[in-house]
Amino acid sequence: MKNIIQITANLFYKYFNLLFFLIIAGMYANALIYPNMGVDASFYLRVTECIADGAIPEHDLRIMYPPLVFYMLLPIKLLVGKAIAFELFLGFIFLIQFINAFIISKISRHYSENKFIRFFAPLLYLFLSFKLEGEYFLLEPFINLWGLLALLMYLKSERTGNLLLILSGVSALFAFLTKQYGLGYTALLYMLILIDNRASFKKVFMKGSIFSLGLILALLSFIFLFRMIYGVHYDFFAGGRLSIYGEKNIPDMLFAFGKYITIGIYLLALFIPMVFIRLLKIKTHFLAYLILIILFSVQLYFNTYAHYYILMLPAIIIIGVMLFDVYVPKNRILVLGIVLLSLFLNEFFVGGRTRSFLFSTHSSLKADIELAKEINKVIPEESGVYVFCNMKLYYLCHFNPANPKKYGFAYSNALTFQDFIESLSSAEFTIVHKDDLIKNHFLIDRTIKINDAIIEAGLQKYQETDNYLFYKKKLK
Repeated sequence: MKNIIQITANLFYKYFNLLFFLIIAGMYANALIYPNMGVDASFYLRVTECIADGAIPEHDLRIMYPPLVFYMLLPIKLLVGKAIAFELFLGFIFLIQFINAFIISKISRHYSENKFIRFFAPLLYLFLSFKLEGEYFLLEPFINLWGLLALLMYLKSERTGNLLLILSGVSALFAFLTKQYGLGYTALLYMLILIDNRASFKKVFMKGSIFSLGLILALLSFIFLFRMIYGVHYDFFAGGRLSIYGEKNIPDMLFAFGKYITIGIYLLALFIPMVFIRLLKIKTHFLAYLILIILFSVQLYFNTYAHYYILMLPAIIIIGVMLFDVYVPKNRILVLGIVLLSLFLNEFFVGGRTRSFLFSTHSSLKADIELAKEINKVIPEESGVYVFCNMKLYYLCHFNPANPKKYGFAYSNALTFQDFIESLSSAEFTIVHKDDLIKNHFLIDRTIKINDAIIEAGLQKYQETDNYLFYKKKLK
């Protein structure tokens, strides 16, 4: 019996990563063949279209996010024009994810000599990312791209010198320019500099200054290029950019922490004092990654969206690499047990079932496009519209926001009641799904019913279909 278990563990060690890769490749390929577009993707793609048409972020178009990701998507937009070629955008995002996985494999080399774990770590990142958000994720892969690049360049700078440390600072700033939470990677790098040079204040200061130089150079370059291309300054503190909205629910946030265990069951070992202390002594970077997870966890206070965890995945996985390297590098049976238990929990408690991602033929994109064509017969492209239903219509119908300079494509839960009424009053048209007309809807400062808001804004019904109501301003 013991020999059978050992043979099984040896075969697992030899072939599991290949089998796991084939499953993951099937998941991603299936998503490209049968695509489903999420609301967040449509938001970013429509903003990208507006920028391609000449809109200046924070001047012609209010955006609640830093602008880098839109420029990264711009080449695909210029390639496809106005065609709804979502599969190409999705393929580009998947490519970014596979690059992230490759970088994680490189980073894992720094913390483990175990080949199985070094190959398993990036595959786990790809698997869990998909399990958490399917094909609906968009922004987090780009944040991880720049943050992981910054981390890899820092780790390599120990041997190659200061140029990579400067470039690490540049890349860390790009993570921030992708989304404000990307600043967590900058904190990680400063913590690693402090840990690696803690014996000498002079070294901490020098390394920190060189890394900061990269941050400053990237920031100044962005400001200069923005000014040179558009002739205006980019306002990092535009009204509402740093506003804090969301659920702000501490009990929900604490409950959301439990998902970490379903993502990485091995994290339970950190609650054992001896394990924690030993890991801290042997893998001195461990504490920095743990703090990074805590920093990214701040998102959970505002909302507990599944895609928020994608930012935490690299640090969770790298801590796992460290734990395996310290405690189970040669015990193949133990590795087999922990990996299978983790994947079992991942399958049943993280996102949907893997099988549905492998064999599902459901795709909503074609129906979405057909709906958009019908709506464009009523409301022409480029109209100023407030979409109070399916936000994907902004992209699919090529609509403009109601008040682009002040609110842009802001989701209504990011607006106060007065902001919301102003947006409705500014719109040429408003679209409402009939099912949503009398439902409660949450704003920053109150809960409303859409029907009441339409009356408040002085709108009149223009046309209707089986599912949608179209409103416009009352004629004076």
